[in-house]
Amino acid sequence: MLVLGINVYAEVVGIMARRRRQGLKSVVRSQRAIALPVTFLMLFVSLMILITATYYFSITKISAKTLALKTAGVEQEMLSFEKTIKFVSWSPGAYEIYEFGDFGGKLKTMQTAR
Repeated sequence: MLVLGINVYAEVVGIMARRRRQGLKSVVRSQRAIALPVTFLMLFVSLMILITATYYFSITKISAKTLALKTAGVEQEMLSFEKTIKFVSWSPGAYEIYEFGDFGGKLKTMQTAR
């Protein structure tokens, strides 16, 4: 009885192993089985493209607004500098120390012909 039980158990295990191998082959060959991973891949790729486009658009907008803000800041600094120059130039013996803010640009001065 013990020998018969072991043989039956070994036969059942063998049948299950064969079915599992046949099942794996049929899953690999089946077109329906490959449809789900392909669908997920398509969704993932399209989502990544959407995220990349949105990121690029937002960075472009932020850069444009940053440039506009820097331009406004430089304009305000130059107007303030002009007021300081007018005050000092019409007051004999007066001097003023003026410090520019850092807006990431270069200040070039040119001498005028006298």
